[in-house]
Amino acid sequence: MEDITRASGLSAGALYNYFDSKEQMIEAIATERHAREREIILEAGAKEDTAEIFRSLIDRFEQILLDPRGRKGRRMAMLLWTEALRNDRILKTVRKGVDEPRGMLAAIVARARDNGEMPKDIDPDAMARVMIALFQGFALQLAWDSRIDPKPFAKAVERIFAALLNRA
Repeated sequence: MEDITRASGLSAGALYNYFDSKEQMIEAIATERHAREREIILEAGAKEDTAEIFRSLIDRFEQILLDPRGRKGRRMAMLLWTEALRNDRILKTVRKGVDEPRGMLAAIVARARDNGEMPKDIDPDAMARVMIALFQGFALQLAWDSRIDPKPFAKAVERIFAALLNRA
């Protein structure tokens, strides 16, 4: 709440003129974040070449991780995940925020698999979950330690997907 009041320039009481509850504020923050993530995936998924799709996704998420202003956002995401463990309303928002991008990523993987660009035994939903887990896991590490450089992480992920595409 302190961060929100500081960033908005409003008092805590004034915020409740716009939101009915703390949960509603958290949902609004999560919804905005998830919309940006879907936009990135849509933009990358519009490309024809699967390798270019993955490169685009990795580049965009690397940019997000490199942005020092994103540190507070990553820390907010961790708090959101914690809140989701105890609050069903927040959990519903978090699940929706993961399920939609997961479906979009699974469709990209399925298309690549069906085109013979990825191994036939790849489960698109499982691969989409792996992709999300890589990003979330690294975001968590960055929230813990700002000294970490996201560039080698992005390069490692790029190599993983290049190897996967070459294997097909």
